[in-house]
Amino acid sequence: MTAGDLTPNMIGHQKVSLIYDEARIEGLLTDILVHTQPERYTSRQDPDLRTSYVVTLSIQVGQILIKEIPLDHEVRMIG
Repeated sequence: MTAGDLTPNMIGHQKVSLIYDEARIEGLLTDILVHTQPERYTSRQDPDLRTSYVVTLSIQVGQILIKEIPLDHEVRMIG
């Protein structure tokens, strides 16, 4: 499973395990925050050619807040 598969219903109920910055973090999922950052693509003819968004998560495992996790980051469910 990946970080993008986490749901708000898991908060306070699901234990997770993930490796982040070479450290294994395990514990109860206590919060999920979604961050979006727009990336605008422009040209001389069209200043609003296209906008895409980079989406990352911040999750809290127990008291540990892990910021800017890509949606495809591996997360294991425990129990």
